[in-house]
Amino acid sequence: MSFLRAGKFALLLLCLACVSLPAAAGQLEIGIDRSNLINEDEGVRRSTLEGIAALHATWFRDTANASTANPRGRANLVDEVQRAKALNLKMLLTIIPLDADYEDNNAGAPRTRCGWSERKLSTISRPKLTARLEALFGALKAANLEIDAVEIGNEDDTSCYNGDVPDGHYASAQELRTAVMGYAHFLQTVAETVKRPAFYPQAKLITFGIAHGDERYDNPPHHVPHPARMIQMLRDLDGFNYLNNDRYHIDGIGTHIYAAPNDIAQSIEEKLQEDAAILGRGKPFWVTEWGFLNKKAFPNKKGQSLGAAVREGLATFERMQGAVPLGPVMFYSYNNWVVEDGGRPTEAAGVLRSYAGR
Repeated sequence: MSFLRAGKFALLLLCLACVSLPAAAGQLEIGIDRSNLINEDEGVRRSTLEGIAALHATWFRDTANASTANPRGRANLVDEVQRAKALNLKMLLTIIPLDADYEDNNAGAPRTRCGWSERKLSTISRPKLTARLEALFGALKAANLEIDAVEIGNEDDTSCYNGDVPDGHYASAQELRTAVMGYAHFLQTVAETVKRPAFYPQAKLITFGIAHGDERYDNPPHHVPHPARMIQMLRDLDGFNYLNNDRYHIDGIGTHIYAAPNDIAQSIEEKLQEDAAILGRGKPFWVTEWGFLNKKAFPNKKGQSLGAAVREGLATFERMQGAVPLGPVMFYSYNNWVVEDGGRPTEAAGVLRSYAGR
């Protein structure tokens, strides 16, 4: 592996790192997401991970997507994790349900409003899910690779990732219970498999990243309002605690926060405060995705550039640690937001690097 490329990337970023950040209330752990890196060729995997390491990031996040249901995809994941570990990056692996986890594989014309199969978690075959995870984790263990944390699910408060969430209307009490129970069984199956002595008993377990659907934009709704209550319900479903029991212990609550470009601090604070008000402060909130949805929003109405917006976001998370316990904060995403096509670093890259390198 060539580390020269990472050094050149770091030099490019130095010119962008000249603006200092406010004094820290407590140093955050910084992570970077690069979804579907598994699907890229070896050269892209190498340059991406070297670039992320050059930002002084602590964590790298990717998803075990549909390709990992076959040997070639698992081999790509092994290569990706090997490269991340060689660069001293901690690995957060997100486990999502795949068509391979269902008895019918892909029958029944699943909804495709979101661009992929929107299957009901409640209809997953738990034995098939377990078998897939055994192959996945077995391939990683055979290569003597460690996974530091596993995020169980992704935005399962929306119909895009949890087909039990109603599509086009708010969930009734029974519909909400069905959606939560489907996720509970998915979480339990993944958690119990991860924690086997043969796999990753030391790995931290994180709930799905809460999407925080907004009625102003998602109407008719395809999400659960005040979605942290889905996690709250996991504490007692039919008398069983799916967050803490004698078989596994959930270490952190996943949450996704996409800040409003013209009101960055308040929009971050409101989401964190709502999650904490519902769930309490007993477990840290892992911000497994944060960022902005539209680069064209910058400069914003305050005249802030993308780099200034990222600085304000980081400063807000840092300040919020006094009120809400935070785990790693992971920027979404490396491609397009941190580097543009051709690998040229954006202004956000310099800000992230200057912050993480303090």
